[in-house]
Amino acid sequence: MTFAIAAIAENLVAASGCSAFTYELQSRFPNYRALFFQMSKQANNDINANGGVNPAFPFLKGHGGFLQIVPFGYLGLDYHQENLTIQPSLPLPFKHLQPPEFQYKGASIKAQMNSTHTKITMISSPLGMSNWTLPMTLNHPNSQPHSQYWLRLNQTITVPNDMYWKNPITHKNLLQCRPVSSKATTLPGHWAGAATDGNVGTRWEPISRNTSQLIVDMTDVTSQPIERIHID
Repeated sequence: MTFAIAAIAENLVAASGCSAFTYELQSRFPNYRALFFQMSKQANNDINANGGVNPAFPFLKGHGGFLQIVPFGYLGLDYHQENLTIQPSLPLPFKHLQPPEFQYKGASIKAQMNSTHTKITMISSPLGMSNWTLPMTLNHPNSQPHSQYWLRLNQTITVPNDMYWKNPITHKNLLQCRPVSSKATTLPGHWAGAATDGNVGTRWEPISRNTSQLIVDMTDVTSQPIERIHID
C-alpha cells in the first residue's frame, strides 16, 4: 500500500519524471501470488527471511491501495473540495486510460484519458434532474487561478492534462521516460524503467553482480548531439 500512495502523491506533486508508473508497478507485481493474482503482505514469502513471520494473505490493504491509483492519482480526484475537482495527468508509458465510473453528489461521471487531454462526461444526474449542473474545477499545480467548468447531463468537457512529466529532471535529458528493457533478472520492484524515470528514489538493480545491459529505446528522439553522460 505504501507504493500505491507514493504513486498517487508523485502524480499530484512531482515537477518532473514518470516515476508514478514505477511506484504503481512496485505496488502490485512483487506481491501478486498465483493462481488469482491476490496480494501477499510481503514481496518475499520466505518465512525464514522474514524472521519466522508468515505474511498476511490476502493483503486487502494492498489491493485497496492499488485501486486508488487511477482515480486519485492519474485522474486526480479530490473529494475534499466543494466542487468536483480533478488534476489529470497520464505520464509515460501510458497513452490511453479508461478510469472507472465514479459518483459525485449523486451524479454518475465517466472519464477518458490520453497523454495530453481528459474527457469528462456526466452520464446520470441526481434524481434524474435533466437541468442539473455540476461545477467542476481543473486543478493544475502551475496554473493560477484554476479553471472552472459547468458539467451538464450527457455533456462531455475536454480539459488539458498536467504535462509535468515532460520536464527533464536534468538539462537536455534525452533518456528520461523512454521505453527501457533489460534481460537481466532484477530484484523485486527494481525494474529497468526506474533507471530513467527521473526519480533518485527508484532504482534498477539486477539480482546478479554479473555484467548487465540496459537498453533505452530512442527511436522517436530527433537527432541531437550527446553533450555528456551523467550517472547517479
